[in-house]
Amino acid sequence: MPPTRLPTDVSISGPSRRILCVDADVEHRRAVCVALTRPGTTIECVNASAEAIYLLTCDTDEWDLLLLSDRLPELDALELLRRGRAAGFKGPVILLSDQEVPRAHALTLLQHVLVLPPAVPPSQLRAAAEVFVPHAA
Repeated sequence: MPPTRLPTDVSISGPSRRILCVDADVEHRRAVCVALTRPGTTIECVNASAEAIYLLTCDTDEWDLLLLSDRLPELDALELLRRGRAAGFKGPVILLSDQEVPRAHALTLLQHVLVLPPAVPPSQLRAAAEVFVPHAA
């Protein structure tokens, strides 16, 4: 069953790159969309882990970048990432977290993952996305 879109979700479309943003904070999702919006980029923003898992498992090859906040109410961000990886998502991830990532995850789960603080300036977020996925930012 497809996820239910809430009125606070933001989708910005273009013809090329696809970014999935998972963050429970409405204002932060909007800020991410503003920071990463470029011609040729589609940003799908969801506020719940269940929606993100659904999108990652249905479209594992469709996402060029996963932007994931560690401030999700119903599921730990690393668990969400583990489930996405298990479903076949192999793409790069920008994890917005101010917590130390457990070392046990570093070698397996966190391949192709960049950890940034949640309050990263928009210009640095754009630069990180551009390095991970050229033309995504």
